Amino acid sequence: MPVVLARSLMHGLAAPAWFLRGTRWANYGQRYAQDWHLDLMDAISAFGAASRLTLEEAAAAVGAPGKMGEHGSCVAELVARDELGRVRDYCETDVANLYVIFMRWAHLTGRTDAAGHDAAVEGFLRYLDAEGPARPHLAAFAQEWRRTGSRAPMHVGRTTGSGAVVAGPDTCHGARRSSLGA
Repeated sequence: MPVVLARSLMHGLAAPAWFLRGTRWANYGQRYAQDWHLDLMDAISAFGAASRLTLEEAAAAVGAPGKMGEHGSCVAELVARDELGRVRDYCETDVANLYVIFMRWAHLTGRTDAAGHDAAVEGFLRYLDAEGPARPHLAAFAQEWRRTGSRAPMHVGRTTGSGAVVAGPDTCHGARRSSLGA
């Protein structure tokens, strides 16, 4: 957001909601006010108390595909060669990885339950499958995510025929146990 705000300043755009909402300690600009603004890497590392994971490491921890082809260090060269489609595809797969990580973090922190998490996974997979014919990088992401899902399950709960969530084999008293290192 600092880049977006700096560019807004340069172009004379106003963003009063960013600065005027909330309280002095709980608003969009406060690093620790996660209900307003979330830096997922910062939150996962407990704001520096633990080592920060790269997007690639966090994706691997939750079974997401991670980088698929391009890397951020290649973006300037791709732009210079006017290969903006490849930059877009790279950015979209990064966002897809971030969404998968966020869904798992939302479940971990109680922002969603197992049923909500699993419904989001299924909805996202349907979206990726529907977009896949026109955007092959999204189809490749979905295929790789299904393949790497054995490393860390895509779903955090199993559903019965009625849709009720039941404890899976890796639960303890109904609460899922997990560790980024496991």
